[in-house]
Amino acid sequence: MPLHPPMTAYDLRPGFFVAQPIDSSSPRFPANQLIIRIQNSGLRLENADALVFWIFDSHEVARCIRGRSNADGTPDWDPKLCDHLPGPAGMPGEGRLHVGLTYEAISSFFVLNESCPSALVSANALGLCEDGSCPDVALCPGRGSWISFSGFGTIPTDPAKTVPAGFRVNQTESITASAFHLELCDAATVDSKLDNLLPIVEPNITGTLDGHFDFELE
Repeated sequence: MPLHPPMTAYDLRPGFFVAQPIDSSSPRFPANQLIIRIQNSGLRLENADALVFWIFDSHEVARCIRGRSNADGTPDWDPKLCDHLPGPAGMPGEGRLHVGLTYEAISSFFVLNESCPSALVSANALGLCEDGSCPDVALCPGRGSWISFSGFGTIPTDPAKTVPAGFRVNQTESITASAFHLELCDAATVDSKLDNLLPIVEPNITGTLDGHFDFELE
């Protein structure tokens, strides 16, 4: 992953995977959230390099993965949160969930707590940025982060039924991300833009992070 400055490559070499369901009791937030942490070691988050995905509604993820169409031909997923690559015979292909900081169903951030323990280096993944919430491209050129799941617990397969609203991934079930692509920008720069704090902070880190993962909840 390019860092600025200087430009260099980075390999997380993940060796620790964990997913933490969150059972929210507030009507403002879904009760089926999920935090996924991918780290270079099993140390505490503050002592490890880590990539974190925060899924705000597992139901939306399952709908996107399934790619079901309603009887009237409309998609049984939210096109604002998910798109599908073209599939065979006019069917939707693999779903890709948008990752970002505003309306998206998933957010992601990356920290270098082991590699840069005294610098507090962290970055957020930027989405499509159509609402003007992202820093200017001169500071953070990346846009359009996404992740594709090919496995996410036990998603119903009956074509006559929709995914239940409270869908969640349970213990002993697997999560497989066939691919992800993240456009990262310094969290301090992103926060200053979101909070309208001028001048916007110059980023210490920008770049892209690509990969995939597969693990079972224990």
